[in-house]
Amino acid sequence: MAAQRTPGPDNTTSRSEKSDTGTLCRYRSAVPGPVDLDSRSVTWSYSISGTHGALGSMLFTDGPERLPGTWYDRTRQTNQLRSNEATLGLSGYGDKDFRKLARKTILNLNSPDRVDVDIHFETKNRVESILVRGKCGARSFRFDFNEVEKAAEMLPKDADVFKPFTDTIEKIVTAIIQLR
Repeated sequence: MAAQRTPGPDNTTSRSEKSDTGTLCRYRSAVPGPVDLDSRSVTWSYSISGTHGALGSMLFTDGPERLPGTWYDRTRQTNQLRSNEATLGLSGYGDKDFRKLARKTILNLNSPDRVDVDIHFETKNRVESILVRGKCGARSFRFDFNEVEKAAEMLPKDADVFKPFTDTIEKIVTAIIQLR
């Protein structure tokens, strides 16, 4: 059968390993059974938190395409909307199932699932500060819209005005990959 794998030798050059009794090779033979061709690589989880502006919106769109995995929207606005929905669910206007979902939402808001990388945005006075935190450290970025506008005035007519945005998103994605 095409989906079956027969045990065979997996040789190794290490002399310290004992021989497999079935093949007399120094490493254990593969276990017979189906070959998992659809095996998924490690999946990562990401969250976007804080108050995002234009770059955060771009990352919401671009991130899941470039970095497949589980993405969580933990921005202040979304958390407030979820909290309002839970309050409505517990207020008596909802049925039994709605109250049950409201309690689950409150539990999730109070103790969200752990993620591999959190991308935190803070937007203040046309400046976006981005902090990427992962298992391997943290990196921060700053994007000032005033500086980008001044630089755009100096560009030739046929220049790409979105280049500063796409370059910053590229830096953020690179940091996510390195820190996860």
